[in-house]
Amino acid sequence: MKLYKIVTCFICVMIAGLVEVRAQGDQILDGIGETGLIARYVFDKDAKDWSRN
Repeated sequence: MKLYKIVTCFICVMIAGLVEVRAQGDQILDGIGETGLIARYVFDKDAKDWSRN
């Protein structure tokens, strides 16, 4: 019974780790975070900002 509890605990920890990795998948796929977007795309102080397209 003790081995069953250890295996169950290990599986739960692994699943919890996978959920955290999946939650941050956008930044991994994009390769850039919000700070990088701010630095890359500077607005020209008007509504028509074509530099991002």
